[in-house]
Amino acid sequence: MEVLPDGTMIRSALSPYPLGGLMIIYDDVTDRLELEQARNTTQAVRQAILDHLLEGLAVFGSDGRLKLFNAEFGGIWDLSEDFLNSEPHVGDVIESCRELIFNASLQASDWLTLKDRIIENALERDSRVSRLHLTDGRSIRCSSVPLPDGAMLYTYVVADQLSSGVDAVEASEMKREMSRSPAQRT
Repeated sequence: MEVLPDGTMIRSALSPYPLGGLMIIYDDVTDRLELEQARNTTQAVRQAILDHLLEGLAVFGSDGRLKLFNAEFGGIWDLSEDFLNSEPHVGDVIESCRELIFNASLQASDWLTLKDRIIENALERDSRVSRLHLTDGRSIRCSSVPLPDGAMLYTYVVADQLSSGVDAVEASEMKREMSRSPAQRT
């Protein structure tokens, strides 16, 4: 690959000419490389934004496989990044979270029924909000939203994080109210 003084990137290839000799082919790949660089930058920015959210986020495709997630999602459900990067099916994700979702002292048939119900709900294209009480004592608010491409977006917030976020908003509003002059307060 060669870079011309004006920044154009040229790829050259040698090819034998059928009647003898060599043919040199030049291909301007500047646009393709710039587009690839812009795509990589966009993906890196998107992932950095997702990884700094306080809520866990997961997108399951219409095939039921995990397509996108952030670090908080793996943290809430105690799932490894390698497992999540393998695009597991929603059933495999639920099975990996079994100890957090299901009390081990109950019947195995109860787990299968619960697992089937969770998978069925996860693959439905309905918006919903629910609360899960995990076996480790945490309470998680879950919400789902269908996306235009057939995928489903799921968000998960640990109740403690939710209440501390609400407290922070309320404190901010109170501080703003107190900073106004008495005549401006309502």
